[in-house]
Amino acid sequence: MVEVKERLENGIDVLSISNSHLTVEVTNFGCTLLKIVTKDKNDQDCDCILGFEHVEDYLTLGDHVKCKCLGKDKMGRISFSIKDAM
Repeated sequence: MVEVKERLENGIDVLSISNSHLTVEVTNFGCTLLKIVTKDKNDQDCDCILGFEHVEDYLTLGDHVKCKCLGKDKMGRISFSIKDAM
């Protein structure tokens, strides 16, 4: 099921995509993942995304932090196999 969970005044939407096993929340602000919720081994809901709780928090980051927070530091795990990736 896909639904618009929140529509902000600045044109950013928070979308929720879910089925019986998984819920994913994304925004149209750079396709930012806000949540991936699934069951853990004890059948409790577990949010697997380490990030901010609200989309507004991503808007207040400075440019130097956005690069570090939203991508460049995550590239390190795979960039070793890509020539001149960083």
